[in-house]
Amino acid sequence: KTYFVLNGTSASNKVVCNALVTEGDLVLFDRNNHKSNHHGALIQAGGMPVYLETARNPWGFIGGMDEH
Repeated sequence: KTYFVLNGTSASNKVVCNALVTEGDLVLFDRNNHKSNHHGALIQAGGMPVYLETARNPWGFIGGMDEH
């Protein structure tokens, strides 16, 4: 099945989060996530965030997640 969303990427992220997350689910987030994911998964769907540590380069920019 294919779904077309005409409102842009932010709306698409919210649709996916609402389809996958139910109230009380733990949702893994890194600090570099797009705000539409936070809005869709936490505010609209009622998920509980678990924030993962992200790596920073020598200039302070956020990068990927280190393997622990």
